[in-house]
Amino acid sequence: MKKIAIFGGIIVVVFALLAILTVTANKQKMESVGDNQFGKDELLPATMEIVDDPNYQNAILPDELEERINNEETFTVYFYASECPHCREATPRLNEIAGELGEDIPQYNLREFEQGWDDYNIQSTPTLVHFKNGVEEQRLVGAAENEVFEQFLTTYPSES
Repeated sequence: MKKIAIFGGIIVVVFALLAILTVTANKQKMESVGDNQFGKDELLPATMEIVDDPNYQNAILPDELEERINNEETFTVYFYASECPHCREATPRLNEIAGELGEDIPQYNLREFEQGWDDYNIQSTPTLVHFKNGVEEQRLVGAAENEVFEQFLTTYPSES
């Protein structure tokens, strides 16, 4: 019985040390990032992995998105989840296509701002939503083929 208690204690200590090391590493990374584009003091680990990725540098915050909708703007938003493998595969392709078409596609991180799932009726990621005059006009769900992304962005362009 004594051996089990000692072994259990060792396991608890090891897990506690791992947790402390993880928290410390995340804090150090947050300090190196400085003012991150999400405006938060702490980010989820999956977001920390992409915070320096050039493909995820066009964040839109919930207040900014709401303001653009209230201002009746015409634009497309890319809803993604930072840990989503389909998003990580599709994002570089979408960014390249958008760049070629001269489209600016703001990116909404649904893991950092969970209310977006309900606010914009997002069922899965990635999802592109095109707003015309502040009202949803069309959406594209999933990691589409390049031709489908191009057709969507051509059919539903943002205002210049």
